[in-house]
Amino acid sequence: MKLNKTTKIGFAGTAGCLGVLGLLAVAMLCPVRSEGASAADCTADSTDPDCLISTASTRVATNVASVISIGLDPEVDIDVTPTADGTFSSSTASMTVATNSSSGYKIYMKTADGTQNLNGTGTNASKIGAVTSGKTPSGFAKNTWGYNLSKAGVTIGDNTAYQPVPATSTSSVGSGTNTTATSDQYQLTFGAKVSSDLQTDTYSNSVTVSAVANPAQITTLNQLTYMQDMNSGICDKSPVGMEKQLTDTRDGKRYWVAKMKDGNCWMNQNLDLDIKADKGLSSADTDITANWNSSSTYPPKTTETAVPAQESNPSQTNTRSWDLGMWVLATPTETTSCGDVTDIASCQNVGFVDVSGSDWKPTFNAQQGVYTGPGNYAGKTTYIAVDYANKTYDPHYLIGNYYQWNTATAGTGGTITNADAAGSVCPKNWKLPTSGDSVSSLKD
Repeated sequence: MKLNKTTKIGFAGTAGCLGVLGLLAVAMLCPVRSEGASAADCTADSTDPDCLISTASTRVATNVASVISIGLDPEVDIDVTPTADGTFSSSTASMTVATNSSSGYKIYMKTADGTQNLNGTGTNASKIGAVTSGKTPSGFAKNTWGYNLSKAGVTIGDNTAYQPVPATSTSSVGSGTNTTATSDQYQLTFGAKVSSDLQTDTYSNSVTVSAVANPAQITTLNQLTYMQDMNSGICDKSPVGMEKQLTDTRDGKRYWVAKMKDGNCWMNQNLDLDIKADKGLSSADTDITANWNSSSTYPPKTTETAVPAQESNPSQTNTRSWDLGMWVLATPTETTSCGDVTDIASCQNVGFVDVSGSDWKPTFNAQQGVYTGPGNYAGKTTYIAVDYANKTYDPHYLIGNYYQWNTATAGTGGTITNADAAGSVCPKNWKLPTSGDSVSSLKD
């Protein structure tokens, strides 16, 4: 059986490096005098005291943009002769990355179809799934595959650890620093373990690998891409009113962030992170100091899609969260509330709009106007965040998920009183507001 995987080449880069050439421009003044040196005797390096020489300087700067290149074998084939217990086989592609960015680069990877599977051709519904993170060949489950990215020369063998190929390129899989004169050499190895109970076929997926040059220096939030890269220094240097949409590396969702008049940087839309009980949350990308998992005092529960009526005010000992869909509050300045957290669908008559359909696009800027949606608010002049007629909306006003106390605090809240919890479900480098915190308006 032959497993074909096509590896695509990705190119990406950002402006970065600055090269400076210094040049002095000298202006001379040699006046005619009645005695002493003549004008012809005056030169720029003259030592004659009768020569009057005036100098000035100018600076000439040459801006050199960062350049990055990546080369990768276009196709990787794995030939496997399956057995009942599964046979492991692998194949390696050569990859080079070169950049003139002094701050280096990051490598990203993702599958083309947004899944982590190798899919059968035609009508065959069978697939080869993703390996569990960090598995060596002997630890592969049957009918799974993964990758290993190593520098050239590293031995690939029985002790090599493989990772699942990401479905989205929200987190880097590698990084490095070089110049165009000394490119980095990598080996990208794909491995699969296949058993004889898998239908005979060609199983494949396309994998896109991208190299992104790091900015020479990040000083403000509009240079960021990911929520987790924010820090207090970047916030301090960002001007009040600066706003950008950043990506949460945990699930690839994007959030608007702004520097407010109180001097702090805030997420100005609600968190929409779904939690999986079997995965929990990691301290690597979440506002916690220890992983939140099934061994925690308040273990996580999988995010649910509906709130049972009896759980509208859940017990403090629970760790539950609810994803009630893609809803926008169309009239955010109105004081009328939903009153029923178990079913937002019943709240459409007070301005809640379901934007989960494929035709709803986040292209509308909130503004004063006439809300023409259905229900009690039809034709009402107010501050609106949805253009109901054209099915566009302002993503600042997405409702997001509902989190019970111990879930919002990622299991660190417990039954504490008059104190701040040690962690939260916020992205790393962000935190929940504490008592007394407030957000100043960006508008006068």
